[in-house]
Amino acid sequence: MTNNNEEMNYARGKFRGRLMVAPVTPFAPDGSLHLGFIAKQAATMLHRGVEGFYVGGRSGEGVSLSVTERMQLAECWRQSADRSIVIVNVDHACLADACRLAAHAADIGADGISGGGGHASYPTSRIADLIEWCARVSGAAENLPYFFYYYTGSTPGLVNPNPLTLCQEAVKRIPNFSGLKYSHEALKGVMDCEDFQNGKLDVLYGRDEMMLGALAMGATSVIGGTFNLLSPLGRAILTAWGNGQWEKARGVQRRMNRCISILGHHGGLVAVKAAMPLIGLECGPARQPLRQLSRDETSVLRRELETVEPQLWKDGNGESGFAAIDEGFDWGKTAEMQGSDGEVQACSSAELK
Repeated sequence: MTNNNEEMNYARGKFRGRLMVAPVTPFAPDGSLHLGFIAKQAATMLHRGVEGFYVGGRSGEGVSLSVTERMQLAECWRQSADRSIVIVNVDHACLADACRLAAHAADIGADGISGGGGHASYPTSRIADLIEWCARVSGAAENLPYFFYYYTGSTPGLVNPNPLTLCQEAVKRIPNFSGLKYSHEALKGVMDCEDFQNGKLDVLYGRDEMMLGALAMGATSVIGGTFNLLSPLGRAILTAWGNGQWEKARGVQRRMNRCISILGHHGGLVAVKAAMPLIGLECGPARQPLRQLSRDETSVLRRELETVEPQLWKDGNGESGFAAIDEGFDWGKTAEMQGSDGEVQACSSAELK
């Protein structure tokens, strides 16, 4: 296997300091892919501060798509993303299909690929077996950066692998190994992996409610499913963090977490899809076995989000989204939200990647 180290190092640099979204996949009412909608979806998200797309992961319902559909989806996002970053999730329970997806991602000009070693239903107790799988898949797109998908509770291919050990072994076997798509609450792993080989690897953090903590521990970029809706708040956190405005960053994180709790209370991914019309995007229902919220449930969800962040939703063009992070806003406070049970429950964004 050959690999251009200079080219790969350049590619790695472009993944730093980015706010990326794991976009929901738009479906027509009959459940088919609504590929013609992706151009509008991408334009809206770019306008609202997103700088990259992680396609076909959990938020994109990749496991509910056929290989052909996943290829079509990746092509449309690559065509619609302008010059922004596109990372394609190529994980599949079938090794041959994972390799097909990786090779296709390279053919369409994706910026990177990501996977976790097959499928969580088939765990292995040996990290060498996991690395071998990843080497086979990454080798099908050897000139693209490969990011291992490290996910809380269900990392495919291995039960609770140590992230630093994984990186140490991966760099020996995978020439295009570029880091982790790290969706885990253990922030020590962020620092361990970022420090490994003097910061050679990128750690793309994927737990939106812990974004600020991950930045403090060395995460190089963030990828979030709730950024389908909350990207202006994520952008404000990145900006405040970069400017050394710690209190401001904490205030925005607090506001974002209130929204994440509402989305989690109403079902996570299905709630994100049901709320997309608040920013002018009708992305259709989730595919079975995920359910669709009823009309009444959707009304309650949207009302709660509008109460907590009234300025974030008014304009589908995203203008109101950025008005919501105006310099004059009181960063430590937001409107009180009273849901159907009288309070907002803390919730994780983990299921949205």
